[in-house]
Amino acid sequence: TVDNVLLCTKDICDGGGLTPKRKSLFSYCEAPQTESKKLRVDAMNEIKEEIMLFLKDPRYETSLIFDKKNHFPYLHRLALRVLCVPATSAPAERIFSKSGLLMTPHRSRLSTDTLSKLTFVKCNVTLIC
Repeated sequence: TVDNVLLCTKDICDGGGLTPKRKSLFSYCEAPQTESKKLRVDAMNEIKEEIMLFLKDPRYETSLIFDKKNHFPYLHRLALRVLCVPATSAPAERIFSKSGLLMTPHRSRLSTDTLSKLTFVKCNVTLIC
């Protein structure tokens, strides 16, 4: 219909395109658009407090965050999302490929530490944006 075409055209002109926006690392913590900004600020404050409590816990180095669902709900959900085991070797192959693209003849003097950091940033830039 005409309305659908107008909506698609508006999305494309606005830069939205037809592909959905990729979610950020903490997207599960964000409140829906209809909720007030105060709720989002409160959630971020809760997350900060939770991180501080986890770091102050004398057993945090040896404790598994997966077992702390009741004590640290936000960190538990983050650990489930970030620390999961990939089902295939494709992600590792993609990272190796990106490292190869970063290591050009002009950058042949990069240390392994610098190359590792560049690869980390390149592969995780979508999580922080």
